[in-house]
Amino acid sequence: MAFDNKKAIWLTAGVLSGLGTMFCIRAFRKFIKEKSTRKPLSMMEDSIRLEDLEVLVRSANYSLRKSAEQVVLDRAMKDENIYFIVKTCYSKNELQILKSVVALSVLVKNSERVDRDRLIECGVLESLSHALVNSVMIEFKELANMGGYDFRLQRCASESLFHLIYDDDSAKIRLVEANSFIVGALIKLMAETRNKEVMRWSVFIIHQLSACDSLRPLIIDNGVVSTVSEMLVRNQGDFVLMRTCLHTMLMFVNNNTEEEVVHLKEMAKYDVFRPAVVSLRADDSDLVYWAAGLLHQFAIQDLHKAEICAIPNIVKALQNVLCSSEAILQRLILRVLSFLCVGNQPFRTKVLACLSLLARLPVCLASGDNDIVHWAVVLLHDLILSEGSHTANRAAAMRVLSAANDVIKSLVSLVSRTENILIRLVAELLGLFCTMENLQKKVLEDGCLKAILTYAVSSDSELQLWASALLLNVAMMSDEIKGEIIRLGGLKPLMELAIGDSDHPRCAIHAAKTLVMLGFLDTKIPVNIKSSGYKTGDQASICINGKEYSLNKPGINIVVMDLLTFQVTERASFDTGHDKEASEQLIECIDMIPVGSLVFMAVRGEANYFLSDKAKMCLKDVGLEECDFKTGELWSLCGYKNRDKGTAVAFLQGYDVAQLDTSLNLGCYTNEQVQGYILLPLIELLMSTPASLAISKVSELELLTVLARHDNHKEVMVNSDGFMDYIVELINNMSHKTADQLRANPLVIAHCIGAMKILTAISIAKESHEGFTQHNVVDTILALLSLINGIQLGGLKEGLLLSGAGQLQIDGVHDWQSDHGFSITHTFASPCENVSTIAEEVKLTASGLRSPLLDHTQDAATPLSTVQLKNSLTKKSSVKPRQPESVSGEAVVHDDLDEAFSNLTGLSMVTLYNCIDLISSTEESREHFLKAGAMQIVWCRLLTANASTLQQIALPTEMLLNTCCCMSMLEKYYSDILVELDEHSKTPALVISTDRLEVANPNWTFESVRATLCVGRGLSAGPPFPAGWYYEVTLKSSGILQIGWQTEDCRYGPERGAGVGDDKNSCAFDGARCKIWSGPLGEQINNDYGKEWSSGDVLSCLFSWNGEVSYWLNGVDMDVAFRGLNTGVNWYPAASVAMDQTCSFNFGDKPFRYNIPEGYVAVSHIVSNLVKKNPLRLSSCWTPVSGSFESIVEEDEELNDDKDLETTNTEPGNRDASSSSKKVDILVMNEKPTQLTLEHGSSASEMFSDPRETSELCGSSLTQSLEPASHSLTFGTPSCSILTETPRASPIKPQPSTLTYTPGSIEQTPLSAEGTGERIAPEEKPPCEEKHVTSTPYLEFDSMMASKDLRDSRMGTRDGISQSDNTFMCDLERVIPCLYFEAELKQAPCRVKQMGFINKETKEKIYCDIHDGHLQLPKTSSPSSCEQERVPDIVGCAVVLSTGQVMFTLDGVPTGQFYDFPTPIDRLSPYISCTRIRCNYGQRSFLFEDANTKESFSCSGSLLYNCLRSVNTVKKH
Repeated sequence: MAFDNKKAIWLTAGVLSGLGTMFCIRAFRKFIKEKSTRKPLSMMEDSIRLEDLEVLVRSANYSLRKSAEQVVLDRAMKDENIYFIVKTCYSKNELQILKSVVALSVLVKNSERVDRDRLIECGVLESLSHALVNSVMIEFKELANMGGYDFRLQRCASESLFHLIYDDDSAKIRLVEANSFIVGALIKLMAETRNKEVMRWSVFIIHQLSACDSLRPLIIDNGVVSTVSEMLVRNQGDFVLMRTCLHTMLMFVNNNTEEEVVHLKEMAKYDVFRPAVVSLRADDSDLVYWAAGLLHQFAIQDLHKAEICAIPNIVKALQNVLCSSEAILQRLILRVLSFLCVGNQPFRTKVLACLSLLARLPVCLASGDNDIVHWAVVLLHDLILSEGSHTANRAAAMRVLSAANDVIKSLVSLVSRTENILIRLVAELLGLFCTMENLQKKVLEDGCLKAILTYAVSSDSELQLWASALLLNVAMMSDEIKGEIIRLGGLKPLMELAIGDSDHPRCAIHAAKTLVMLGFLDTKIPVNIKSSGYKTGDQASICINGKEYSLNKPGINIVVMDLLTFQVTERASFDTGHDKEASEQLIECIDMIPVGSLVFMAVRGEANYFLSDKAKMCLKDVGLEECDFKTGELWSLCGYKNRDKGTAVAFLQGYDVAQLDTSLNLGCYTNEQVQGYILLPLIELLMSTPASLAISKVSELELLTVLARHDNHKEVMVNSDGFMDYIVELINNMSHKTADQLRANPLVIAHCIGAMKILTAISIAKESHEGFTQHNVVDTILALLSLINGIQLGGLKEGLLLSGAGQLQIDGVHDWQSDHGFSITHTFASPCENVSTIAEEVKLTASGLRSPLLDHTQDAATPLSTVQLKNSLTKKSSVKPRQPESVSGEAVVHDDLDEAFSNLTGLSMVTLYNCIDLISSTEESREHFLKAGAMQIVWCRLLTANASTLQQIALPTEMLLNTCCCMSMLEKYYSDILVELDEHSKTPALVISTDRLEVANPNWTFESVRATLCVGRGLSAGPPFPAGWYYEVTLKSSGILQIGWQTEDCRYGPERGAGVGDDKNSCAFDGARCKIWSGPLGEQINNDYGKEWSSGDVLSCLFSWNGEVSYWLNGVDMDVAFRGLNTGVNWYPAASVAMDQTCSFNFGDKPFRYNIPEGYVAVSHIVSNLVKKNPLRLSSCWTPVSGSFESIVEEDEELNDDKDLETTNTEPGNRDASSSSKKVDILVMNEKPTQLTLEHGSSASEMFSDPRETSELCGSSLTQSLEPASHSLTFGTPSCSILTETPRASPIKPQPSTLTYTPGSIEQTPLSAEGTGERIAPEEKPPCEEKHVTSTPYLEFDSMMASKDLRDSRMGTRDGISQSDNTFMCDLERVIPCLYFEAELKQAPCRVKQMGFINKETKEKIYCDIHDGHLQLPKTSSPSSCEQERVPDIVGCAVVLSTGQVMFTLDGVPTGQFYDFPTPIDRLSPYISCTRIRCNYGQRSFLFEDANTKESFSCSGSLLYNCLRSVNTVKKH
């Protein structure tokens, strides 16, 4: 064995040794073979001469030629040869330089990256740049003469340099540092060389050098921007070169430096936009990208956008790139489009016209690239919302939808995104789509409402505010949207917003308003509950709105629906017919049902056998009162779980089957939810703190104000224990404060305003007026107004004192500063012309009369000359709105409480207006209202109000004062037939004027009204038939009004925003939105029409016999608006008025502003086909103590007009035709004192005596009317007296004088709206300048003197006025008229037309009267010749505070007569015979200009205020 091992070892060693020997031999042989072969080849190459290689290189044999070239290259790449070639480049021999450059070019071109680095290290860059620079700067003429070899040198050098520096910043820097002239040489080659290859390689090198940030400034300094721009323009079509140039240019303008704009402007000089746009059509994606990039830079810098957008087919080019490119290009194109659209309406229009581009947008919105989505939204936003006009935005939205129908769905899908900017842009776009009336159906289908509700629950407060506002807007559009909001569970987020603590307080208000709007919904959802036994199918079915929810198991099946989310929250069944434990489970289930849930129950088979008594009691919580079911009896229930107990909506029982079919009113149950979750808890929270506690309740009051818009919520508020008392207490807290206390406690004012808003909202519903009586609401409001009067009067008085008026001596006037702690901030206005400054001390005991003058330029009284007196007889022709807080030439006083007082005054007046029926319903309520001083308070508040307040309270205050002045109004004395606005069919919150021709809407709802009479073919008596009917509307605001026509079937929905034009039975024009309406909002398509109106415009409404409706705006025809209307039915003039809007109507009883079209008639013409009663006549303008208004009328009906009235008529034929040009001489004659005693038995001849019988005037009357003779009338001036009171007149000294007067100097113009004294708001501008008719002067020279002497004799001993100087012309002092008011008696829509003053206690009154076309004034002891030819349009009446006498004005001119009235001034009240008479108590400027002064308002207000104080003092005693 040992032997064998040893043998094996040796054998192995031998084998291994042999193998190793063989391997070594083979390797050695291979080494020898290689060495012996290579060495001879290398030696052979080196031994070949260059001349021979030159021959071989030119050989025709390709292989031989290539081998020879490789030998040359290998030999040239040796270091010593490279250095030799490089050195040759610096030779002076141009040919040698060319050869060396070519050699280096060949070496560079055929070398790898490593070999190129070696070449650079050997100085090839420097040598090539030197040769290239010299060829450009020195110009190698020898080479040039050889046939263009200089170009060859430049081409080889530039090409080699490009390859050496390509993507190597170190090589680029070395090149520029080695030769500072290289950049300039390259730029020169680009601009000047004639060889395109040289130019191309030069551009390539510049492009490479520009890519190096450190070298870019140097390149720019050499003017490369302009050169490259020129290269781009010159080489259009060479896409490679264009791509290089574009990229190079972008590198210069994409570095966010200040020089970027400079470079862009430099490029723009070469019109680089066009080649860039052309490049967009290329197939080269890189070229397209760089071209789009350059356009992008211009767009984002807002440079030369107009030139870019003007390039033909640019939109098409961009659209092609957008539709067929990669994501990176899509982002760039979307950005370019977005920036070009901004502020560029023509380009925006081009984009909207490219339907294929618009159709691509939904695809971009659905992209997975966030940048593409973002910029697609931005572009869509810019296309639709970049235009300021709402109409243009809607048109753009419709254009987008026509091309991309799914764009709304695409936007809805982005709601869940988290990008802040993106979601805001999406929200704005969805907001526009949602507010487009004709897209309601699509908005619902595409899920917009769901997206808005998602935003409503967002954590972003701004999005919450936007969502709440948008929900309010869309909720007012249609009932379908309201219903969809509820079905989507919108009640829950809305309630959370309403009671939540948002950063934006308006969120709660918007949400509350939306909830109120949802409460007006009348939509019902069907509910079908079927319970059946074994004989009838053994089934329990609960189907809600067409969907089955029942589990259909034996026993009681229950379905619970949460109305807040409108989701079924629980479905259960309890086999109470067979399982003993089921009753306990049923009890537990009912207890767990939330309050405010709807519960539906259906029975399958037997369900009563094991139903326990406790379970039956528990069923009462869901509305099931009677639970004594018999075995086998079936029943179906729909119930509502309230706080206290359940309510059964519907219930049915039976044995075989109990099939219950009912419905759920969504609006009703919305109100239930609001009351349970918001209203009642809010009332409890409000009343949990005392009203006088200084804890803010503003937010609670604001929410309650909103909720009070719904009648159901009003009822809850009024019936809540203590709530109305609490609201009244909040108001009383302010009523008992002084001005200083109010400033120190602003919460008191805020709480009072909030309480008044609630009362104003509640007062709209007449059902709540009974509660107002119980809680003394009217008295509380009057007390508040009285406080405001006192403080405001103090400010007015202080303003007069500061203006230099001195201390006003008014008997009984208290110091408001001491009473109310008044302090004032003063602002003085410099005096101006036409305003007479007040003397330093003005005593109201002065007895002179200042006539209305055309020009007041003197401060002191001066003797009146003949010309001055003539001017004094002519009143000013323009009527302007009263602005008591801004009287020129006087101190202007602004108080920090003015805004609060203005709000409170407006709310108070509207509330009192809403309660007029309550106030005038019974004799007791009327008496209480008067004794409370309502007339004095309301009138004083009107006189002390500023201009903004007057705009709010003008109409309601006029109605209130008319009600106070005519408490014994008799409906039978109204005109029987008259075209006016129908107060009975109007919506409740609308305020209507006394003459029923003007309306205003102080409420948030969309109020509507129609005329009392209609037009139509059926109302025409016979041929000839009119061509149509016409009426005018004067706009006194510029907001939303829908004016037109309606039938009797038209139905209003003020809370839903439905008015005239919002159903098929009406049509209207809205000039604020320039649209016409005739039907539901969702059906209005292409309803743009007309021009936008403004305040003061006149809208003419025309209805043709053929059923065409058209409109004029300021006399300009706006074409036909509606066609094909059925004129066989009755059409009423009608209008709907939005919040804070006002307008007045003219149906033809007054002159129209514009001429009626030929053949048309006024709407009032319809009255001519009806029977009118004869006018009613009264016997006297003076009634004794025992007389009453009713008795006078009854007695008057029995009088004979011919015997009772004697008037002086002057026949037109007896007048000289040229009398208007003659001078009239008036002599003042003596008058003896007279004593007149008038008893009840006085004859009519005594009461209506001819004034000419007691006067000795010669000559004709003072003036002659320029009106036609058929309209000439005569004024009678009856004598006056009260019982046995005898007015005495002091003797008048003879003062003969002659006054020349030319009637032709009086300018008369056609009667206008201003002429009736209508107030025009300060911001309103009438469409055309018109002057009121210059009325005939009624003031006479002799009567003025008589009145002067009379008052001097009466007041001389009392006030110490000297009688020695009794010259009227030199001692004429001013009279300040108090309690002045004007009435439009001539146009009054009643048969009894009287106005004057009355003592409400004794019933004594003095008044003027118009009947049978005659004006009768009370008789006076001062004779006058008042012979006139026309009835004045406006009659005014005032009390002269200094004498206690009554005076009248006719069309703004005093009559010159003063009437004694024994009643104390503080017992006087204005008197009118009918509430329908249009009166001006100071809400508009008076025609009598003396009454427009601040001192007149101050005196009147002071008198009213102190009369009330004296009455209250008497009551206290």
